[in-house]
Amino acid sequence: MSNASVVDPAFLRRLAKLPGVDEGNLATELVHSFVGRMPQIMEQLRAHAREGDGAALSRQAHSLRGSALLLGATPLAELARSLEQDAREGGTSGGAAAAIEAIDTAWASTHPALLAVSGELAAERPTPPHRHDAE
Repeated sequence: MSNASVVDPAFLRRLAKLPGVDEGNLATELVHSFVGRMPQIMEQLRAHAREGDGAALSRQAHSLRGSALLLGATPLAELARSLEQDAREGGTSGGAAAAIEAIDTAWASTHPALLAVSGELAAERPTPPHRHDAE
C-alpha cells in the first residue's frame, strides 16, 4: 500500500505552512507525538472494550479519529469513526474487538507512511544560513 493511500500529505504540508510555525516543525512534532501515543491509545481502546465501557470507548475512538484526520490519515480516521459510532450505540463486544483489530492493522501501514511524509517535509525545509559572529 502506498503512503498516499493511507496518508494525504497535503494535510501535513498545510500544517507546515501555517503562519508562525517554524519551518514545518509543527507537522513533524504532531506526527511524532501521535506515533508515540498510539500504543497507549490502542491499549485504552482494548481495555474499554474488555470492560464494556461504551462511553469511554466512544470517547477514545473520537479522539483517535480527530488526531488521524488532522494528520491526513483518512482511512484510519474512518475506522475510528465507525468504532466510535458502534460504541455509542452500545457495541462493546466482539464487534468492537474486530474494529479495534482493524484499526491496529491500518496503523501498521499508517505509522510508516506518517513518518515518511514527515521525513519528506523535514528534507524540504530550507537550511537556515550560517551566522558568523562578529569578532
